[in-house]
Amino acid sequence: MASVSWDAKAASGDEADVRSSWERYRTAILAQDADAAYALIDRTTREYYRELLQVVLFASPEDMAGLMIMVKLAVVQSRREIPREQLLDFDAEAYFKHSVGRGWFSRDTMRRLTLVAIEVDGDRARSSVERDGRVVRSGYEFNREDGAWKINLMPALIAGEWAMQQIVTASGKAEDDFIFDLVEAHSGTRPDASIWEPIVSP
Repeated sequence: MASVSWDAKAASGDEADVRSSWERYRTAILAQDADAAYALIDRTTREYYRELLQVVLFASPEDMAGLMIMVKLAVVQSRREIPREQLLDFDAEAYFKHSVGRGWFSRDTMRRLTLVAIEVDGDRARSSVERDGRVVRSGYEFNREDGAWKINLMPALIAGEWAMQQIVTASGKAEDDFIFDLVEAHSGTRPDASIWEPIVSP
């Protein structure tokens, strides 16, 4: 019985630590505190940003058809807004921090999210999120790395991709036109097809 009680207390403590990590990450995104946000993401998320930076630098027009909409949008944003020399100097950490600092993580969305239903299994945890009073099935995952809970953003990114696909389909537009319309509405200028040309040619 004592071990059951201890396990329950440990799980409760882990849940509190997971929630604390989430709240600190949420606060960092809202404040555009790139250093704090980077310290709270896990190795899987850091590897994703390493791969995303490679796509931004090297992907050609022929590569675009196989990319997710969210990745293509990141390519357009990055190639338009970050000078070539700066992109070439970036590593995954610098690229992630730039994205946070530029507000490419939706602060409006983060303001509306609350972490709910945290489940801890050893060094892994997962949660649902509540948005505008409604529980969203897809939430966040967490991994305990070096004794601290870090956020795995991949499930949220995949959920965001699915939602974006639904929006594009409902719009009746081609993906590229939808992305260009979105960028034009945000920046006031419309990209053209040259944006798909790689920063670094093979």
